[in-house]
Amino acid sequence: MVHSNMLNKVNPFMRYVVGPVILKAFQAIHYFNPNGIIRTVGASAADVERAAFGIVDQELGSYPKDLYLDGAKRVEAATESFDEEKQKELWTLSVKLAQVDESKTALG
Repeated sequence: MVHSNMLNKVNPFMRYVVGPVILKAFQAIHYFNPNGIIRTVGASAADVERAAFGIVDQELGSYPKDLYLDGAKRVEAATESFDEEKQKELWTLSVKLAQVDESKTALG
């Protein structure tokens, strides 16, 4: 979602006329479709917190593992994500791009 302080860097017309209209439109879209493409930072953070910190939840259970969320909704991950060869390829490329010495990682 567009943060309101972004309007500090634009001309007065954009800041006082167009900006507030766009912000209100985004708020309305989020109200009617909270898991849509426009989400607040607070909503996204609440979903991450719910999944990461083991808060007991009817849908996720206690201490969820191997979980894929689309916003607040649990969905199935792509079948490619379960391919161990592709997981290894992704890990190897990530280590290379991050320039990490693989011998110095716990996962290496």
